[in-house]
Formats: sequence, C-alpha cells, structure tokens
Amino acid sequence: MWPDRRLTRGLCQATCVWGTRAQARAAMPAWAADTAGSAGRVVAARGGVAGRSGETARRTGTILLPARTAETPLRKAEMTEAAPPTPVVDESAPPLWTLLAPLAAHLALSLTYAFLLPLWGAVPDEPIHYSHVKYVAEHWSLPVIDDPFRDLKEYYFVADPAGAAQHGPLYYWPAAVIYSLTTGLTLTAQQYVLRLWSVLLGALMVFFAWRAFALLFPGRALVTFGSTLLLTLIPHRLLISAVIYADIGAAATATLALWALIWAVKTRPGGRGWVLAGMALGLAMLAKTSAVLIIPALVGALLVLWRRGTLGLRRAVCAGLLYAAGMLLLSGWWLVRSVMLYGELLPTEPKPPGFGWLDVLFDPSFGFVLWMAARGYWLSIWSQVGWLPGWAGQPVYGLLLALTGITLAGLIAAAVRGASRGAATANFALAAGFVLTGLATFYAALHRTILVSFHSNEQTGKHAQTVLVAFIALAVAAWQHLAGARRVPVVLAGAAALMVIFNVLSIYNLQTDLIPRFAPTPPEMATWKVRDLPTSGIPWVKERPATPNRYLINGPQSRHVPAEEYGRDVGRGVWGVGTADGNGGPRVVKGSRALIV
Repeated sequence: MWPDRRLTRGLCQATCVWGTRAQARAAMPAWAADTAGSAGRVVAARGGVAGRSGETARRTGTILLPARTAETPLRKAEMTEAAPPTPVVDESAPPLWTLLAPLAAHLALSLTYAFLLPLWGAVPDEPIHYSHVKYVAEHWSLPVIDDPFRDLKEYYFVADPAGAAQHGPLYYWPAAVIYSLTTGLTLTAQQYVLRLWSVLLGALMVFFAWRAFALLFPGRALVTFGSTLLLTLIPHRLLISAVIYADIGAAATATLALWALIWAVKTRPGGRGWVLAGMALGLAMLAKTSAVLIIPALVGALLVLWRRGTLGLRRAVCAGLLYAAGMLLLSGWWLVRSVMLYGELLPTEPKPPGFGWLDVLFDPSFGFVLWMAARGYWLSIWSQVGWLPGWAGQPVYGLLLALTGITLAGLIAAAVRGASRGAATANFALAAGFVLTGLATFYAALHRTILVSFHSNEQTGKHAQTVLVAFIALAVAAWQHLAGARRVPVVLAGAAALMVIFNVLSIYNLQTDLIPRFAPTPPEMATWKVRDLPTSGIPWVKERPATPNRYLINGPQSRHVPAEEYGRDVGRGVWGVGTADGNGGPRVVKGSRALIV
C-alpha cells in the first residue's frame, strides 16, 4: 500500500514527462497506471509492466480510444482498497487550424444557403418559427398551442405561432430582441437578418463539436479535424443553420450537452461537475425538448461502467441523480409549465385522442408505414429529400448507403470485440451510450411519422442533427476497427469530400431548377417596413381563408399556377388564397410548391 497516493501519482506523471517510459512504468503501482502519462495518454498496467520497456500498451476492449492507447479500470480488489483516483484526460485543444477550417466552411456554405433559399414559405416551418419570434417580440410572452385568437401582424405569410409553441424559449427570445431592433427594416430584410442568428448558432455548434471530438480523440488532430469537418458539411445541418429555424438552437445546445457528457464520463468529476454537465442538457431542453434523447447516452455509459466494475454502484447512481438535478435546475420550470398547460411533459401538436402504437401495430399497412418512416429518416439525415438533381440522386445515395452498411458492420464487429474483453473504458461506455441515443432518435422519428404526421416522414432526419457528434464518433470507431487507426483520417476525408459534392450539386439544382420553378411569389407587404404593418384581430388558423385583408397574409398567387387550378372549392384543402369571388368569398387555388419536399 502506498502511503501518499497524490505524491506518488505526481512523481509518476513527472517521470513520464521527463524520464523514459520504462522508468515510469517500473515506478508506478497498478492503481496509478490508470492516470499517469504524458499528453493525457493512459498506460495499461495490470500488475507489473516494467518488462515492456519502450512498448506502447495494447488496446484492451476500446471502441473510441485513440490509436495505441488504452484505459484500464481498477480491479475490484483495488476499488475496495481505496477510492480510485480521478482519471487524467488530456483536455488541451488541438491545433487551431483544425477549428478554423471547419468554421470557414460553415460560414461559406451556410451564408450561401441563407441568401439562396427564398423566403415566404419556401422552407417548410420557417414561417411558423418567424411568427413565433414575432409573437414574443410583440407580447414578451410565449404562445400557447390552443390559443384561439391571433393578431394579423403575426401572419406575414401562411403561418401560426402556436405551431411551434411546444418549443422552449432559448432560440426565440434572443431572436425577438433582434426583431425589436430591426423594425425599421423591410419585412424581407428583417428575415435575412434573423437568418444570420441561425448562422451564428451553427458556428457555435461547430465549436462545441470540435471540443467534443478533441476529448474523444486526444492527440489525434487529423481525426478531430476530419470529424468536425464532416459534421460541418452535412447539408441538412447547413440548412437549419441558414434559415429561421429553432432546430439549430436545439442542435447547438445539444452538442454542448454531449461535450459536457463526454467530459463528465471521461474525467468522472465530483458532484459539481455532474451538476454542470446536467445543466448543459437543461439548456438544450430549453431550446427543444427533443434534447431529452441525450439521456440514454448517460444511462448507457453509467450502466456499462458499473457492470464492468469500473464504477461503483453508489457512485454511478449519485452521478445520474446529480446530472438529473442539474438538468432540472434549468429546464424544470419549462416541464412544469407544459404539464400545467397541456397535461403532458413533452407536448407536440394535436393528434387524434387515444391514438397510440396499439392502434397501428396490427394494421395491415403498418409494415409499409414503418418502411417509409425508416427510409425517410435515413434520407433526411443527409439533406432535405429532393435537393439533388434527378440524375445524381441514385449514385450519391448509393455511395452513402454503402458507407452506412460498412459502418454498421464495423460497429457491430468492434462492439463484439469490446464486449468480449474484461475491461470497460470510458470510451467503450460512451460508445454504448451513443448507440442507445441513436436508437432513441430513430424511435422519435418513427413516433412522429406514425403517430403524429405521416406526411413529414422525409423531414425526421432533423432529429439526428442534435446528436451528430455521437453518430460520427461511432462511425470513427467502426472505421478504425475495419481499416486501422492510421487510415481513419483518409476515410473521414473521403466522407467529407462526398458531402462537398452533395452540397455543390444541391446548390446547382436549387439555383437552376427548383427555385425558378417553385419559388413563392412575395406578398405585397414584402417591401413594407415592419413597424408599418397593419394590425387587426383575426380568427383561428382554420378560418384564415375567410379573414379580412387575407391578401396581406398569403400574397398574390404564384405565376406558376396552371389556369385550370383556379376556383377550387375551399372545402377541398387550402394551399393558398386567390382573389375573392363575386360574393366576397375566397377562392382556393394550388399555390407554390415547397422547395423542400
């Protein structure tokens, strides 16, 4: 038994820095081998390792560890001897260029999309999020899903602030401040300014991801750079970073929460550290409650560490409780508000009462619906469906499908190998948690498609944008297992190059085909200053076609509408509002098609 563990660990670390590795290994006891090492590298020391002079310890059951690195947990006998020392993790940042290059790519592409994509509903849900921002700026309160009356100034185009009332205030309240400062601009100019708010949040997401990857892959600058660049270039992430969309606030703060979770699991801090990590998740919950999908990552990591004897049961339970306390410290009031208003902890838009999985599970069409949900989720992880030119869709998605299949095969093989080992490192535990979070994200997509809104099956990939760090970390683990650690940067470069091709083809198709064919016609109020827009109470959204001054809401019809479409009955659905008929009633016509199908 060593009399002074702190002194011994310090001497071991100093020896690792200034002396030889053989001297360091000969000097340290088994319990100190977990933490000693220069630049945060952990040496596997189960008993005497002095005989391995000059040899780097072999991987033992890791999935996400850097090459030629291993973490070895304490033996149970050593855990009962004394409290294990806190693992030493290299938290130093990699070279700055590994961040600046992805940030430059983000700004270049997100600004391109921000000024390329038309306004006025070309991007589905953007009008809803804009109306939510306006509601907050006008009333400095939050809209309610079932509120029956609205103000005309909230309806600049077909939208309803209540459509996003279930989302937290983190994205909308800063945007409302921007709105209040820009009322002297035209309605068109103001929306472009608000899009820049999303571009800024997208840049923060890139930074948080860079820090998370630096923790996962210490000492591997090329892997950190490639992982961050791949995340940056995913077209769907760039889309939500370029328009007025609360999902980018959720993705940025959820990435912060993942960074905090990785730090907590790898360093195993004291109580304050777990509370801070939970507060990061609470912040994400205030952006969008779908951030709750990160909780399975924590649960999975703690369970693996406990089951493998790396972390005691009491410490694992305390860590989970402190994490939950930190989350509720920031987001608890929002959850209580949802229960008081809607009777649900995580409310969504209204759905048929009593409609649940048992109602659809044995339906003859369930298999088809399940396939469409899975297909739409996978397609929309990469981009909004329909952006690629027709001739490019099959080869590009074919390459992505092959890459997905290879990645899944490698991940399964790596997991089997890691599970066969006795050791459970922090990275192996995080990998297990990331798998659970990925499955939870897929379930959220199925739930929305099957129980809430089937027509949005090709938009559910936006849920995956909040956990891109987890998905890319798992992909790196799979590629490292299949191709070796040295080839991982090459695979990352190939995947990033494919994303560049995807973006170039999408921008080309938007500019030359989709926008000329389907861009909405701006309404009359597009050139008005925001402060000069009219005010008048109007009924609930279902009666919007019969409201006074409805042309101010929807604008003149698109020039692309065929003549035979005019005069369609109101009762057959509302795509847009045309000129009034002889009795003053509206005529419903087929309006402009959304650019994102």
